[in-house]
Amino acid sequence: MSTNRYENLSNLKTGRYDYKIKVRVIRFWKVVTRTGEELKCFNKTRIHAFILRNDKQLIFSKDTKIEDTKDKANQIQEDAFDFYDHSEVMALTKQTTYLADVVGIIKSNFKGINKLHNRLGKDQCQAKFTITDGKSNIKVTFWDRYVEFFAKTMSETVETPVIIIIATCKVGLWNGMSKNEEFLKKIFEKLGRKMAEMRKIEDIKNLGKEAIEAQVLTHLRIQTVEETEMCYSNYCTTCKNKTQMVDEYLFCYNCKRIVPHAEKKFEQTMLAANDTGGIKIVLGD
Repeated sequence: MSTNRYENLSNLKTGRYDYKIKVRVIRFWKVVTRTGEELKCFNKTRIHAFILRNDKQLIFSKDTKIEDTKDKANQIQEDAFDFYDHSEVMALTKQTTYLADVVGIIKSNFKGINKLHNRLGKDQCQAKFTITDGKSNIKVTFWDRYVEFFAKTMSETVETPVIIIIATCKVGLWNGMSKNEEFLKKIFEKLGRKMAEMRKIEDIKNLGKEAIEAQVLTHLRIQTVEETEMCYSNYCTTCKNKTQMVDEYLFCYNCKRIVPHAEKKFEQTMLAANDTGGIKIVLGD
């Protein structure tokens, strides 16, 4: 690189295309498919990757030049974090753009690696533990090579309590439910529990749209089972909505993204009846 003065990242402004900067790449990841190709949307354009929280982004064009510097760049810090408070993490479950940096004390003892066979027929490694900031808990799951590194580190002699920094992690909910037990306990105590009522089939058919998610009880006998070519549907792993096939890709219109490893949920439509009438039902997993 030439010896021209470099601009600081804090001084960059929009509207210019001739900036020259000197930076250290501290995190780098690729977006690829299961077979290794660059992940592209149904319109053949590259899918937007996860990013960190920042009001500025560098857009590389065909005229952008990148060179590896010969010096060690000792004046540039090797790591940088943008920590989210534990109270801010819940809001991140409603978006698919930003990754998060979090820090906490490992609360639960690490019990080793769990080996499992996923729904795609592949073997995976998994590790689960809980971190805390003293006021709330967050459950963490590591997969595959992160598990191996974590297990190796935890097997060594470490000082307690163990403080861990998790950089660029994806925040989500398990089946749409929060994993904060204290929060859930307060919600259930406030709302109370309502027992499902025994209903006749005729009454169930007359329920309005306000009862779509209502729970009811009835006694049924299966009469016939509908035969279909596929007894399962593909669901988005983030929002749990059903995906649609768009140009050979499973696409979630709610999240506006391709779902490469959709969750398969089995469904079987049946005709059931009792002394009060008949009704079509769908049995899930």
